[in-house]
Amino acid sequence: MHQTDSRTDLGPVRFLAAFASLGAGLIHLAVTPDHWQAWTGYGVFFLSIALFQAIWATAAIWAPRPPLLALGLAANAATIALWGTTRLWGPPLGPEAWAPESVGVPDALTVALEAVAVLAVVWLLLPRAPAAISRGAHHLAVGATFAAVAAVTAPGVVAAFGHDHGSHGEHAGHEEHADHSGHREPGHHAPAAPPDPASVPPPPPGDGHAEHEHHGH
Repeated sequence: MHQTDSRTDLGPVRFLAAFASLGAGLIHLAVTPDHWQAWTGYGVFFLSIALFQAIWATAAIWAPRPPLLALGLAANAATIALWGTTRLWGPPLGPEAWAPESVGVPDALTVALEAVAVLAVVWLLLPRAPAAISRGAHHLAVGATFAAVAAVTAPGVVAAFGHDHGSHGEHAGHEEHADHSGHREPGHHAPAAPPDPASVPPPPPGDGHAEHEHHGH
């Protein structure tokens, strides 16, 4: 990597790759507790990829060597491929193996950030002459890059805290089971059945005569 990349377009692109990887790692970290409850293996995976993406982002800023950049490219590309597999065919392991998952806001934004990181690293590794820019333009580009990545990461993290892995399917299945079995949870009242005519007590003697006299007047 060029030592003067702060005066070329390589600097902002390098920060873009790092910020995008860090943003994806933050969203992965936010969804880790939920996936950990579903299965420990899911939680370990999400925590591991979150830590890797954050550590790689830091290393890419301070030591942007080609082998390190290629490692980040491969890891983010593999994560995108695994995400596509889970949405088409389901995760290959765990209690929800081969059960396709739906696309949500956190994972869609995470994949978008990972794709940005991959494309930025590809741009950095291309054999080309870097374009010269001023130091002020470099700082402005880095600031704009940070703001753009933060604008994508923030809603992903917020949505991740409200995400409940697999809860919708379980809730729907519980309601369907309740409908077919006739079981009612406390607080859910079934419609009252009509009274049995045999259980209705007969009217007191004289009521019919009195009613007849009343209508006769």
